[in-house]
Amino acid sequence: MAYCLNISRRSDTISSSPISNVDSHSLIAPQQVDVESSYQLIGYGRYDIIPALDVSFQADQGINASQGERFVTCINRTAEFDYDSYTGHVGLWLNKHFRLMPNDNLLASLVPDYTWFKDDAYQEEGAGILNLSVNISLGAGTTCWMKKPRLLRCWENH
Repeated sequence: MAYCLNISRRSDTISSSPISNVDSHSLIAPQQVDVESSYQLIGYGRYDIIPALDVSFQADQGINASQGERFVTCINRTAEFDYDSYTGHVGLWLNKHFRLMPNDNLLASLVPDYTWFKDDAYQEEGAGILNLSVNISLGAGTTCWMKKPRLLRCWENH
């Protein structure tokens, strides 16, 4: 009996909630940003089209709450901010398996991806006339690339 990592039909969802902190540690203009809460919902799956060709997908959505501050040295005050951001992603992988030997397959993949983000507008508070007013930020991008072919090794179980 041979075993390979080959799941014919599979889909699932996962979620995560990472927390991150960025700190400049600058003596001249210290600043920091904390992503207090970040929630990601991710769905993924795989479907075999024919024995040597499959398609995989991933779709994800995220919501992030950021808070931070920057020290304005010339007036000895701290400007504080608070805003939310949103992210999205959809990706497909078209995977072609080439049998090299009975236990070895070469896998080549074509990967189109779409990514989207939005940062809410916000107004800093605490630094008076030096508070920054930040407009909404939107972005999106698509990529399509060939993944480096990789060798998949199967093994026999006796």
